[in-house]
Amino acid sequence: RAKLLLVFTSNYADDIAAALETTTTRSNKIGAGSSATGIVSGVAGVVGCGALLFPPVAAVGVPLLITSLVFGGGATAAQTGEAARAKYFSEPNKLAEKMVALHGMVLSLLRITEVLAYGLLKNQREGKSSQDVGGDDLTKR
Repeated sequence: RAKLLLVFTSNYADDIAAALETTTTRSNKIGAGSSATGIVSGVAGVVGCGALLFPPVAAVGVPLLITSLVFGGGATAAQTGEAARAKYFSEPNKLAEKMVALHGMVLSLLRITEVLAYGLLKNQREGKSSQDVGGDDLTKR
């Protein structure tokens, strides 16, 4: 079953890779925009606090603090929404993760098969039968 799924998904590997690159580019742009908005929010907050300390410009401080909160909340919401979309609603991500998991599972099964085959061949060379090697007779112990 795993091999069939890997063969099927390998036909679309180029399309999946292109979709993942597009998604990554979009996420990077959203992340950069959110970071810039977060910086603006921080600057507005610092200026607003500073303005509150000086009576001549104190009236500007409160709107700047509110602006800081709005920008900060907007940046956080954009980043959180993008992260949730990428994790839960992105089909290329889900398919790529499934491909990697199936590949790892098939490799593990092949390694186990190789180890078992090597053990059986080694026992055959030494002249032991499979009953002698793994006997369940408790009286021999």
